[in-house]
Amino acid sequence: LVFVCLSPGLFPADGGGIAVTMASPVHLSRKKAAVTKGSGIILELKGTADKVTWETSDRKVAVVTKKGKKKALVTGKKTGKAVISAKAGKKKYECLLRVQSRGLDKRTISVKKGKTATIRMLGGGRVKWTSSDKKTAKIVSMYGRRVKIRALKAGTAVIRARSGKKTFRCRLSVTGKGRKSTGETPAF
Repeated sequence: LVFVCLSPGLFPADGGGIAVTMASPVHLSRKKAAVTKGSGIILELKGTADKVTWETSDRKVAVVTKKGKKKALVTGKKTGKAVISAKAGKKKYECLLRVQSRGLDKRTISVKKGKTATIRMLGGGRVKWTSSDKKTAKIVSMYGRRVKIRALKAGTAVIRARSGKKTFRCRLSVTGKGRKSTGETPAF
């Protein structure tokens, strides 16, 4: 989608001109998300001026409440998975939502060497975080139920979160040198 605007005085030398502005592609703010029962996440369909309709594949697992023209509040009802759809025009955009009682927002994550990733505990109380291989992946900061991990060298480490008597795990793979983390940011 390209917008062309004719604007006099844009180019002073000739007294007029054409400005071309590229619109961002239409996309959903998240393709995957995890929430606990009773909590929610706001999804947004970006890059469209069309009317957006929202729906869930399973109303027993998650419900959708419209919040504005392009946003929706999705609330987890019971443990399970549901596909949240946003329809604009003739196109449909989807987010896979996992609703759980307690656990980590990611079970596996891939991070490039030198970059960081964030993992979040969903539900539960106090959390103690550990890394199985501190030379591969080091915990650099903890805030609330979130932890920030730095990928130090290529390999695999298991990030453990202990909450009460339960331990939850996330397998973190560190790939070669790069600029971008392929792990998702937390849903909240």
